[in-house]
Amino acid sequence: MRTSGVGLLRLIAALSLTAALGACGTTQEHDSRSRIVVWGTSETEAKVGYDSLIALFERTHPEYVVARAVPERGQDLQKLLCSYVGGDPPDVVYRESRFLGNLAARGVLHPLDDLLARDGNDEEAVRREDYYPGCWDEMVYDGKVYALPGFTSPNVFAYNRHAFREAGLDPDRPPRTWEELREYSARLTKYDDAGNLERVGFMPNFRGMDPFSYYVRQLGSNIIDPTGHYAQFDTPEARQALGYMKSMLDAQGGRTAVQAFHMATTQAENVDAFQLGKIAMAMDDDFILYRTARYGNPAILDLAFATPPMPTNTSEL
Repeated sequence: MRTSGVGLLRLIAALSLTAALGACGTTQEHDSRSRIVVWGTSETEAKVGYDSLIALFERTHPEYVVARAVPERGQDLQKLLCSYVGGDPPDVVYRESRFLGNLAARGVLHPLDDLLARDGNDEEAVRREDYYPGCWDEMVYDGKVYALPGFTSPNVFAYNRHAFREAGLDPDRPPRTWEELREYSARLTKYDDAGNLERVGFMPNFRGMDPFSYYVRQLGSNIIDPTGHYAQFDTPEARQALGYMKSMLDAQGGRTAVQAFHMATTQAENVDAFQLGKIAMAMDDDFILYRTARYGNPAILDLAFATPPMPTNTSEL
């Protein structure tokens, strides 16, 4: 993505000025600057980055002041809908792309097409060709652009080399196919003396990942029809994905046991079951790298990455 910081900030200002989610007010009676209310920026490790971005924007556009509220993106989306119905919504919202269709269909968001066209000749304008096609396409609903990609988190296949060695698997040979992933998962799954799960080989829905839609896409299809309005579950690809998900859970003790294990090992803090060595393999975004570097215990976790296992062997392609 090649969009400059100033260009992105300029678009944020334009979005606010058009009352994308509400009207700008002023900070106080003695402050003539227009206030831009932003929801969804992080207060954790990324806070310093957002602080710097806002400071640059306010220096570049001294007529505005940015106010951040409801900081964490994980907080209830209902708060946003209530603010909209109550007539006091934020001007800019930073949320996961999966919420865009829901919000755009309700009329909560203002399309950006007119702003993109207006700034088209500016050297710092936002242009579709500067983004990965998949990232940009997620911002489109009913043919209109409603948001801009802030970043993308590529899915990676992470595995614990320590667990591989313990199970007698080659730590330099991760699974490459669905069949191998199921076989490895069964070998990496551990039980205690009472027969309870102590470690699972692979957690399909680790940290909220949606394995069903991911597997359907790996098969070359999509759970959303081409119009973007309907879910399609009764397709050959969907049935194959569901069958594979069931076989993966069966290989590790069954759905009930795996889900109970998942609930029991879910952590409220940043350290999750993968960092604790209780999950040997996982599909996750790139955040797993810094989480493991910060919270992982090298005595139980030897992190490695590989390309995601595919329905058939594509390693020679």
